[in-house]
Amino acid sequence: MNSYSDINFANLFAHQARLRPAALAIEDDESSLTYGELELATNRLAAALAKMGFGKGQRAILFAGKNVASIVIIFGIVKAGGVYVPVDREIPGGRLQLIVGETGPTLFFEPYSVNTTVPELPPGCTLVSRDIVSESIRESKAAGNAQEYSMPDVAIDPDDLCYIMYTSGSTGRPKGVPISHGNFGAFIDSIESVFLMNEHSRTMNTLPLYFDGCLCDAFYPLYRGASVYYTPALPMPGLLVNILVQKNITHFTAPASVLTLLHQYLEKKDITLNHLEMIMTGAEVCDKKVVHFFLGINPGGRVRVINGYGPTEATCDAVTYTISQPSDSLSGYFPIGKPLKHVKAFLRTETGELTNAVGSKGELLISGPQLFKGYLQRPEEDAKALEVIDGALYYHTGDLCSISAEGDYCFLGRVDEEVKLNGYRLHPNEVRQALLRQPGVKSSEIIIASAGNEKLLSAAVVLSREGDWETLKALPRQLGSLLPSYMVPRIFAEYRDLPLNPTLKVDRKKLQLEIEAKLTKANGSFFSMIGEEISADK
Repeated sequence: MNSYSDINFANLFAHQARLRPAALAIEDDESSLTYGELELATNRLAAALAKMGFGKGQRAILFAGKNVASIVIIFGIVKAGGVYVPVDREIPGGRLQLIVGETGPTLFFEPYSVNTTVPELPPGCTLVSRDIVSESIRESKAAGNAQEYSMPDVAIDPDDLCYIMYTSGSTGRPKGVPISHGNFGAFIDSIESVFLMNEHSRTMNTLPLYFDGCLCDAFYPLYRGASVYYTPALPMPGLLVNILVQKNITHFTAPASVLTLLHQYLEKKDITLNHLEMIMTGAEVCDKKVVHFFLGINPGGRVRVINGYGPTEATCDAVTYTISQPSDSLSGYFPIGKPLKHVKAFLRTETGELTNAVGSKGELLISGPQLFKGYLQRPEEDAKALEVIDGALYYHTGDLCSISAEGDYCFLGRVDEEVKLNGYRLHPNEVRQALLRQPGVKSSEIIIASAGNEKLLSAAVVLSREGDWETLKALPRQLGSLLPSYMVPRIFAEYRDLPLNPTLKVDRKKLQLEIEAKLTKANGSFFSMIGEEISADK
């Protein structure tokens, strides 16, 4: 028996409800539940769903808002033996219909937002009224006895699915990633030694509940008896900082793009985060200057920043690197680290060799009990992404990595992002790294923009001083001392903030479209995306 065999999604916080029923578990702007109330509310909802005929292996779709009700729905589904399928409340209708068609849901939960439209449901699918959820929550608060309702008597096996999350596909068609209770339990057990949470921890959920990173800040804390505050959907820096201060937050998770926004806000304020102990970041490469700032944000003790890496297919984080001290240099990036204890990894070089030798470079392949077994109804994608090596199933991440002298994996970029421009091969991430080393540059992104029949390497940048035209115009010369000429961007566009997509990553497609729109209206190499158009020809 493995060390995580008794951990599954359905019983994640049951021990906390028994031991500490009056302790705060979850809260949002409008409501909160103790562990005893959360146990009772989710058990009541699971029992109600079972009476509707919902049971083991059946799927249920919900519009996953960042609130107490969504958490109750998710655990109610799983405790009834079902599989939850979270979707964005603003999901395009065509994408939602595809998900409905592929998952074949038995239940579809009525949205809480009046602006969200329920799609046409297939035969046999029941719309669950939000009143049922509200009643489960209301009765749990009135009863205050976590022992009154027990979970439905459903045997949950490690291979049973607990959720299906959809990730974007290279063909434009989203892919469903089914994750089992065994996958989930292995992740929870793996991340224990990294997060170091306990019943005194207070965490802030920033990530959407339809994004795998939410396991770190919305669900794992409940296993450790911490309390979780679910923030509003918009990642507004001032709002997040107020929550960090007022709620005495000790742990939170934020993609590099959100962490950069918080840094830009905080460095202008006289604010310290006196309770903060840990930040989990990842999803994108984080600037060292931003990490160094947060290491010192708590004057009473050193903050740890965890650089986490992991695809949805591996449940969540599979590789982590703990940063507790500033590095000697601002150049380069922090490593993504070493595999978690239930993860095995190799690099596959261009020659096909599997290696973990220092200095080697290749595509990262990962294996272990956190890894899913295949996409939902997509055997052609399975054939491309999965491979059996020496009897073990491995996932091709599509990420190019190297191995440092300390044995840490270092992210270099996407294998499929390597571009050929004017006959030269280059990685946009290498250009971005050089940009972030320049004084006056706070954040940046590299894209390829089209101008007629020409492809132009373009940089979107956020400057330390907005409108600092001299700094912007000096960048080509500075980059030219670090990079070959073909890797120096032709276009530089200043942004106040880089746009984010719903999963809080930089929206590179939007950047491309906006810069291309500028190129159709004006000549030059330098543009402002703030207010009136500015070009080098001004």
